[in-house]
Amino acid sequence: MSIALIFPGQGSQKPQMGLDVYTTSRLYRNILDEASKITGEPLVAKMHEGSEDDLKETLMAQLSVFCMSYGLYSVLRAELPDVAALAGHSLGEFTALVASEAISFSEGVQLVATRARLMAEATRNQDGRMSAVLGLDRDKVDSVVSSIENVWVANHNSTGQIVISGTGEGVANATEALTKAAKRILPLPVSGAFHTPLLKTAADRLIPHIKNASIESPKTPVYANTDGLRIDTAEAMTEELCQQMTSSVEWVNTLNQMRDSGVETFIEVGPGKVLTGLVKKTLPGTKTFSIGQLADIENADFVSTSVGG
Repeated sequence: MSIALIFPGQGSQKPQMGLDVYTTSRLYRNILDEASKITGEPLVAKMHEGSEDDLKETLMAQLSVFCMSYGLYSVLRAELPDVAALAGHSLGEFTALVASEAISFSEGVQLVATRARLMAEATRNQDGRMSAVLGLDRDKVDSVVSSIENVWVANHNSTGQIVISGTGEGVANATEALTKAAKRILPLPVSGAFHTPLLKTAADRLIPHIKNASIESPKTPVYANTDGLRIDTAEAMTEELCQQMTSSVEWVNTLNQMRDSGVETFIEVGPGKVLTGLVKKTLPGTKTFSIGQLADIENADFVSTSVGG
């Protein structure tokens, strides 16, 4: 079977995330401890002892999801069959980049921390909102949003789930225009208008950090957020990361491109099962696994039952 690994983004974090793996696997433990040292942040304490509010803060949310996802991948790596493709949703694209060996874990952690701090700073004084529109196709949402100021499609997550993002007024106006046609519109608990031009200042400040990073061609193909296409070169990966913060996450295109390349099985690696659900909605009948805790590793039929060491 041709396998793709997919890595979740911000919003999948939860209290005590990964604690069972941390106490069992030395490899996983070393990765989280290294990230805490590199960033100077109390990452392990917040992940294992912090509250939901502690983990909602942008820096801790992004660091915790990134580090747990990469830590789980590192534990699984030796037992996985050949992996044909990698992708990550928003923040998860950085996990895919490190898993592809296009960049080192230490540089990945630093980029994620810098990205999170810049995003938090940019959104601190903005009235940014995001809402999930359920039950409408992309063309319908695009036609409405394009006629309203200060609101954009931020994520095309699945057939029937599209996230809009913008100012409070922009999202409210779009919600009013879409309410009758949509099955449901759900406000999301976020602090800013992510994946819109409203984050251009933060994106511009992140670009020098990306261009100064030692990015190489990925050893396993990475499929992009911005257009869903396969990335094979360091130059294309650098350009993708420079555009990612202000561009829509075209997750449906990403999944379709991987499927068209021959991927038959998608394994979500990281906290939660959000991406697994999106795969099932977008590609019905596709085989999926979710690896987000120790029991998932032990029960998966493609890995051994031991993660010790």
